[in-house]
Order: sequence, then structure tokens, then C-alpha cells
Amino acid sequence: MRHVRVGLTLANVLLVAVNASAGLGWRSIWSRGFVPFWAATGVAVVALSASLALPSLRRLLHFGVPSATSFAAAVVVVVVVAVMVGRIALRFGDGRVSPRAR
Repeated sequence: MRHVRVGLTLANVLLVAVNASAGLGWRSIWSRGFVPFWAATGVAVVALSASLALPSLRRLLHFGVPSATSFAAAVVVVVVVAVMVGRIALRFGDGRVSPRAR
């Protein structure tokens, strides 16, 4: 269960990246238009890192520190799933993971 929060956070960040870069290509996430994405990603990384590194915050949030193996497994699974979702979205739709706003 410890690696679930890490996996969920990473999955959300990757799905936002896939959705935001739809039709533009992965390299587009390095452009100036993605500053809000990187700011939100930075906040998520800092918050998750603090919750794992600081014992008082870890106790408050009932977090456990994942083992290196669990952490690596969570990261690999999330990256593979995000890439697969992105490829499916590109193949069968307009490249977006979520529906367009109306």
C-alpha cells in the first residue's frame, strides 16, 4: 500500500502530460506554454517527498516509506500504462485522453 500514493501521483502527472501534449508531441512539454504544468508537478513532488521524508508529516498522513523495489515497480507500471494510454488515444481518437470541453 505504501507505493500506491507514489504511483497515483505519478500517474496523474503523466496523464496530464499526455492530455496536454495531444497533437503537439512529447517535446512540447518543454515549451513555455507548459510552465503551469511544471509548477504543479513541482508542488506535487515537493509535497510527496516531504510526506515521505519528514517523520512528523509521515505520521500525520499515515504514510509509510516504500521499499526501493516497491517504488521502482510503481514507477515502471505507471509509466508503461501512461504510454499505452497515450498511444491508444492517438490511434483511436483525436489524441486526447479525456473528452474535449464543450
